[in-house]
This record gives sequence, structure tokens and C-alpha cells, in this order.
Amino acid sequence: MRFVRLRIDAFGGLGDVDTGPEPLGPLVVVYGPNEAGKSTLFRALRTLLYGFHPASRDANPDAPWSGRTAEVAATVASASGECSSIHRRLLSSPRGRWSYGDEAEDLANRPLPLAAHVPQRIFEQAFALTLVELAELESETWARIQDRLLTGFGAGDLVPARDAAKALEAEALAIWRPDRKGKPVLRRLDERRKT
Repeated sequence: MRFVRLRIDAFGGLGDVDTGPEPLGPLVVVYGPNEAGKSTLFRALRTLLYGFHPASRDANPDAPWSGRTAEVAATVASASGECSSIHRRLLSSPRGRWSYGDEAEDLANRPLPLAAHVPQRIFEQAFALTLVELAELESETWARIQDRLLTGFGAGDLVPARDAAKALEAEALAIWRPDRKGKPVLRRLDERRKT
């Protein structure tokens, strides 16, 4: 799933934001100085996918500074290219609507079904790394994160590529070893053939 268009009527310090009718590209970089609204934009995206948290207008830190009703909307495209729309508002209680084709679903404050397979915390950790968090990631830790993400987004029976490669290498070494160490199967068969 990817965002095609984003509209923020009012959310935190942001208001009247519209990416326009041209679809967003496959990679979107948000750049700006401190307090430009980058984190607020991320929270708006998170809200579109997972709902308002906290769900109370009075307790939500992203209630618009202007006093307007918090309202965000987006058009998203599924992996197959089908577009659907999400619209969320924070009134006395959160409202959410997902429209796809000729149908619509009342989400209330539930996660968007297209995103429900990814826990909100994983989404936050994967797509909103701060510079400090990024600097703290060691290469091995980052590799484990990639493995978990790749297997988490696929079928449940997939194993991380790193584990599959280790298993294949161990199986290959059990059959043949270029350094002639150990007793691989081919060496034992060769010895048996000679006797």
C-alpha cells in the first residue's frame, strides 16, 4: 500500500495541506527545519492508518491549534493498484471512513484493514527513525530488523533470508567441503568406494 494523495484540513499545527491531484511518487522525502511539522505530518499518516490516539479531543496533542476539528484524508493504492480513500475526524469521539470501489466501511477509530497486519508500534519504529535512533543501530541489529520486517509482511511460513542461507550452507558443507576438513558425505562415499 502507498499513499497517492494526502489532505490535512487541520491537524496539530498543520492546516489546509493538500499534495494535489498528481499522485505522490514511490519515494517521498519530507525535509524541513526544526518545528516545520515533519513529526506532525508523520502522526497524521499514523492517524489515517490506525486512528486517533488518544481518542479524546481534549487529550489529543494533535488537536488543531486553531481550534478547528482535527481532520485528515488520503487516497491510497493497494499493491494491485486499486485506489481507496480514508477520512478521519476527531469530534466528541473519533470518526473514520474507508471507501473502496462502490462500498464504504465505517472504521470509527479502528485501524484501516489494509494496515491492520502491521502493529502500530512496528509502523512507528520502521518509518519514523530519529537521527539518534538511526545512529544507535548497529549493522547486526539493523539486519535483524530487516529480517523481521520482511518475514512480517509476507506469509507466516517464511523464514528470514539469513536463516535460510545458513541452513543451505550447513547442508552443502555436510555434502562437500572445499577445505577437506571433517567427514562430508562425498568424502565418506569416496573412501568407501576405494575400499
